[in-house]
Amino acid sequence: MANYCSASDVQVALGYQSAFDASSRPTLTQVTQIITDTTNEIDLYLNSVGITTQPTSTVILGRLSQACKFGASAQVGFGYLNNAGSVPGTLADTYWTRYNEILQEIKNSPELYGGAGSTNTDMFMSNQVEDGTYTEDEIDDLYLSPGFNI
Repeated sequence: MANYCSASDVQVALGYQSAFDASSRPTLTQVTQIITDTTNEIDLYLNSVGITTQPTSTVILGRLSQACKFGASAQVGFGYLNNAGSVPGTLADTYWTRYNEILQEIKNSPELYGGAGSTNTDMFMSNQVEDGTYTEDEIDDLYLSPGFNI
């Protein structure tokens, strides 16, 4: 799959004045590898919730692009901007926190990323709360149960 962000996205996010190239620190090659690794991790999270092809929705791709920018920028910050380690309040730490929040969002709310198209046919209507068939908590439990595959 294609990367969700570019080196120029990371450049802008970190406030670099010039583009990454062969002589910059980090180099363009290093930044591109970090972006590829970040994209692969995002795809791993998507795959874990049953999304095995890259989403085509511009809204979803925008969110994944944002995740990639956060993750890659954090890693560049940790590795090259003397932000080694997670120091609260640093730009790299802020980006790292946001990146991990989006990864958890993928895991906890896959329907936001197109995961609602699962092969599971156990769908529960919201009117079942109104007619007394289920409570809202019971419906949540049905969706969150181990046997329900998204």
